[in-house]
Amino acid sequence: MKNSKHIFVITLLSTLFAACEKEEKLWTLPAPGSEKITSFSMGETYENTTYLHLSTGNISQRYLQLWDIAFASDSNAQHIIINGGKEVQVHATTDTDFSKNQTAPDEWTWDNPNGNLDSTAFGNCFNSNRTSKQLIYIVDIGKQNNPRYHKIQMLAVTDSSYSFKLGGLNAVGSTFTIRKDHQKNYTYFNLDLKEVVDYEPNSTEWDLVFTRYRYVYYNMTPITPYQVNGALINTKQVTVAQTTTIPFEELDIIKAQQLILTKKQDEIGYDWKYFDLNGSGKYLVNMNKIFVVKTADGYYYKIRFLDFYDDKGAKGVPKMAYQRL
Repeated sequence: MKNSKHIFVITLLSTLFAACEKEEKLWTLPAPGSEKITSFSMGETYENTTYLHLSTGNISQRYLQLWDIAFASDSNAQHIIINGGKEVQVHATTDTDFSKNQTAPDEWTWDNPNGNLDSTAFGNCFNSNRTSKQLIYIVDIGKQNNPRYHKIQMLAVTDSSYSFKLGGLNAVGSTFTIRKDHQKNYTYFNLDLKEVVDYEPNSTEWDLVFTRYRYVYYNMTPITPYQVNGALINTKQVTVAQTTTIPFEELDIIKAQQLILTKKQDEIGYDWKYFDLNGSGKYLVNMNKIFVVKTADGYYYKIRFLDFYDDKGAKGVPKMAYQRL
């Protein structure tokens, strides 16, 4: 009987405490944002690179020709990329003696546009323990430059810097050490100026970049590089999916969350437009191709392209609609 009284008291107190507790509010998604239209000029010769931050709508532009190679800037990073939009290409020699004279080769390699850092022209120029393989690389920065060819040898990489030797094909060369800019995805370098250049915005300040870049047709014989103009994603900040089966107006947050997202850098790419050879002789946009971008803060945006020309008919002016879901 005594135990029964205790059980009754405990039950009564539990009920009273539960009644006094505030009801927890369920977290709900904010209402979708309004649809926004934006456009910007890549230039008639695609000389402009444009960075877009979806949440703020901020746009910043850079001059494409400003850089040749760029160094991954994370503390543990040890990879190098090249400016395919400037036609930069690389040849890896088997030499480790920098003083040896070099000649321009016939065979070149390029970065894979998917952004895989294990598929770059420089490849794994460092060992897994971060020591250099000491290989000499020949870098072609394009026929519009004089000198056109440079040789480079990576010497060391740390959490905070890269060191390398740089010179002409027959030069003794000089040693450079550049600091990693941890606020950015890459630290950019101009081989002619022999200096770091301010190119990319801070990693958290952009989601998409519209630029000329090199697409590589690996399914062709021989493997064929080709310059294209399109959009790449910030692989540190966003993931992306695409669909051609859901109309833009019907794509909501529920449908967006069912799509398979990827960090493939060129998932948006260049083929949301195509050149109409048999009709208008202009670029036309496939408005059935819809993209969904998930940003670092967890929001989803839907995107479709509307045009590749401005009101005066100048090409290289992407026009796009986007909306936070």
